[in-house]
Amino acid sequence: MGTVSWSWKRQKDEKLFGSRAEESNSDYESEKSAKAAVERYFSSQECEKCGRTDMGGSNILVEIAKVDLHRTVAKKGFFGGEKNVDEHWKTVHRVGHVIYPTAHIFSGGGHLKCKCGHRMGSPGFFGQWAANVARGG
Repeated sequence: MGTVSWSWKRQKDEKLFGSRAEESNSDYESEKSAKAAVERYFSSQECEKCGRTDMGGSNILVEIAKVDLHRTVAKKGFFGGEKNVDEHWKTVHRVGHVIYPTAHIFSGGGHLKCKCGHRMGSPGFFGQWAANVARGG
């Protein structure tokens, strides 16, 4: 136990301008550093039942997007005046949500599982089926 199998779910690249072009604590200089941060995240997850951090898991997706940040700078115009121009100043890899996909007949749902047997994330196919039946679906 202790190995978490996950993959990137690529999101559409973004270009942010003005006040929206803020850095966040989920931004990383490279995809490699973002991957290391996600690995640290999964290694620090605690079981809700017993508190262990040695969780295993599979079929987990993590959102990532390449984001270009632009800031507005004042530049001298052709006739001596000033004009505001959007200038690219940084590209980051932004990590988004962790997704535990719903199970279907051909693959299990995304989950983390502890040695104590507790499972977090999407229920298995039959668990999902039972939940749907209970809801009347």
